[in-house]
Amino acid sequence: KLEAGEIAMNCGRMAVIANGTKPDILERIFAGEPVGTAFVQAQRIRGKRRWIAYAAGVRGRVTVDAGARRAITQGKASLLTSGVERVDGTFSPMDVVSIVDSDGQEIARGIVTCASNKAEEMVKKKNTASGKRRQASSPHILVRRDNIVLLEQP
Repeated sequence: KLEAGEIAMNCGRMAVIANGTKPDILERIFAGEPVGTAFVQAQRIRGKRRWIAYAAGVRGRVTVDAGARRAITQGKASLLTSGVERVDGTFSPMDVVSIVDSDGQEIARGIVTCASNKAEEMVKKKNTASGKRRQASSPHILVRRDNIVLLEQP
């Protein structure tokens, strides 16, 4: 119920959770009577971003380190493979994935640029090279900034 209220707010709507067994509850709500829990319109998520956040099926999950979490939530940056600790699930390019922090808390959702097997390969390569000297190749963008929707406030 609370998640539905949050979705309604983020879509620019108001929602009320109230006891539906009480007589005339809808009339009382529409009359503006303070019954139940009201969710008032927040900043509206539109179009593609709303689809990413709520309508698209999540195909996988990527766990990010603290630096990537900060870059996504505060710096409004793209998600690079250098900040990914783990890849779970099977996904293809243009699928929506859940982006979680090291505690498993979902912080965002986004559309990936590559398949899960390629992402896993890049993360493994990064992890084996972390003790060695950095390679000259730059990290791959796993999710572009304009395809990331934050699910929590920074």
